[in-house]
Amino acid sequence: MIIAYEPIHPPSTSPSTDAVGSLCPGHPHGCGIIQRFTLMVLYREGKTMPLKWTSKLSQSIGYIIIFFAGQTYVLGLLSEPIEKISSIALSSLGAIVALAALCFAIVPCLSSENDKMAPLYAGEKFFHATLLIIQTLFLKYGADTFLTYSLIKSQHWLVVALTILTSVLISGIGLFAVLNAAWGFDSLNKFFWQRHDERMHNQYISKSI
Repeated sequence: MIIAYEPIHPPSTSPSTDAVGSLCPGHPHGCGIIQRFTLMVLYREGKTMPLKWTSKLSQSIGYIIIFFAGQTYVLGLLSEPIEKISSIALSSLGAIVALAALCFAIVPCLSSENDKMAPLYAGEKFFHATLLIIQTLFLKYGADTFLTYSLIKSQHWLVVALTILTSVLISGIGLFAVLNAAWGFDSLNKFFWQRHDERMHNQYISKSI
């Protein structure tokens, strides 16, 4: 694969009528060098293809970023008091709720039943993740509150048992919350990148055949 500036069809007397210049019809000399770099990649057989490295990179690392960012939240729940993590927890909760609402809102706008599957799936995963995050917050708040009671603090075995129980529950529920958010993000991200690639393909490839 090579990046090129030459037009696919034989050059004409007007620079704006070749394959590159036609992408910028309003400019008397077609696109500049930077625009040509960003708009097309030329295959050896002479067909233009959209730049896909951004799409592949986003789809490859998006799931990983969400997963490991979510794990920091779970570790914070286990090691920090509720006061220190409540702000980041509520901010994350608001972002996920907004994503779920946007997913459900976009479904009626899509005409194809096949296209509706990915946003609907992502919306359900985001919504489920919000419920699980709320459960972890309630568990953390309840555990921290109970451990302040003098009756419980006086019984060492009770403190240990309560700490172990809440740690296991928060870890398990928090992990499922992170996985649901990551699955929803991955599905939605791939869906929109696929639509972007198809749109770019139809816009540039079909015109060059």
